[in-house]
Amino acid sequence: MNVFIRSLIPACKLGAGFCLLMTLALWFCQQASAQTITAELAKVIAPDGFVDVITIIPEGQSATLTLVIRSVPSANVTVRLSVAEADRHQVTLLPAELILSSESTQAQALVRVINDNTPEDQQTIDIVLTPEDSSITIQDAPTFTIPQSYSNTAFCEALNTVNCPVFFTLPDSHAPWRRTAEIPSIVGPTALRSGNISHNQRSCLSFIAQQPTRILFDWRVSSQHNRDGILYIDGNNRRARLPSFRQASLVNARKSLTGIGGGWVSSKFDYSGDGLLMLEWCYAKDDVDKGGEDAGFLDNLQIIPPGSVQARLLPTRIPEPGSADLALFHNLEKDTTVKLALAKGTPKNARIDRLRSKGLKLRSAESRTTATLTVEDDGILQEERSGTLTMALSPDNQAVMLSNTTFTFTIPKDIPMITAELPRIINPQGFRDRTIIPEGQSATLTVAFRSSFATNVTVRLSVTEADPPQVALSTTQLVLSPESNQVPVIVHVINDNVPE
Repeated sequence: MNVFIRSLIPACKLGAGFCLLMTLALWFCQQASAQTITAELAKVIAPDGFVDVITIIPEGQSATLTLVIRSVPSANVTVRLSVAEADRHQVTLLPAELILSSESTQAQALVRVINDNTPEDQQTIDIVLTPEDSSITIQDAPTFTIPQSYSNTAFCEALNTVNCPVFFTLPDSHAPWRRTAEIPSIVGPTALRSGNISHNQRSCLSFIAQQPTRILFDWRVSSQHNRDGILYIDGNNRRARLPSFRQASLVNARKSLTGIGGGWVSSKFDYSGDGLLMLEWCYAKDDVDKGGEDAGFLDNLQIIPPGSVQARLLPTRIPEPGSADLALFHNLEKDTTVKLALAKGTPKNARIDRLRSKGLKLRSAESRTTATLTVEDDGILQEERSGTLTMALSPDNQAVMLSNTTFTFTIPKDIPMITAELPRIINPQGFRDRTIIPEGQSATLTVAFRSSFATNVTVRLSVTEADPPQVALSTTQLVLSPESNQVPVIVHVINDNVPE
């Protein structure tokens, strides 16, 4: 090019106009030969939407990176794709090298964020594009955000979710959700609670549902009556900023459950689309005051694809006597039947109610069917035992997908327990107020063992040090045996004729 410029010098001697004409021709020649690569990371990862000011890729999701070369190259142009060393464990690029040619001036790669099920703060990731030809420039190298993520296992345990999604929080949420045992949950000891926020803020929890699906969950709000406490999902209040989100307002707590002491409400949402859908629960506050627990709560989330049955057994440790809830969540077009059975070797004192020879009927008009697994007290002291509950579809419903079919439960070791009781009635027709033994009177103390045992158990009886002169026991040592696990003891209060 410099040679060409030097050749213009004698030409300019022919006249300024001719020199200007040749200079302009040179400039257009340079522009035509310049090669610039533009890169764009697809901002659409949900149906008709997920259009945001910044590109967001939650864990477990992907986006498409498109490279376009502005001018047609005379030879193939190879561009390497990479991220920083610290991010390579979390982000994969497929392929890691793209080739642009005169036949194909555009190429695409998949950018995927790995779900490592580890809670992490929000991260910003830069994708580095490196052309083999150093004369080629890169315009607008892509950057995206991985939103704050949670331990999905911990959250799904709190929500009792069978089909666990990936939970995350978008950057405009002011506080993350958390597990809580502060309130009575629907099932199990814990639920999820919105984060602590101030006025004009919100706390949001999101996940992405894939394919047509049915979503069941329970929710509640405790807030300032008729003011705070709008709980919504699916971008209901994001319309101005995200106009292409589906506008299915599933929950509006202002209309139904604001105020202190709100109860749990069960909701069902059938998504019939064929792509991805982001669902988001937000607890939002207004600009004045607060009331109640000032939070939204979520529990018992189930995600059920069409034509499927999912089951959950809680608890899985069932003491004698005790019971567990077998819940079957379903999304069915026709009624179907599930057969329940206890496997061979399961303790004989375990049984299933509603168990019929034809099985348990699941109705298509409903979403949940329950049965109860009961463990009765057989009166025998035993070590910890285990049992197995199995499920199978009836022969005419094999097209239905049964996602989990076997449940193992344990019956904890029987703990020997001695109970002692003094009767509340020690006089005819009365003395029902509380256990009272006046001076000179007696009562019968009954000492009993909870269940049978293999060897004799010796129990010593005494009263506190200050009382022996006044209280007499008919015996100070009892022997409980397999043949006699209940023994009476006379408790006598001596009348010493001294005011007390």
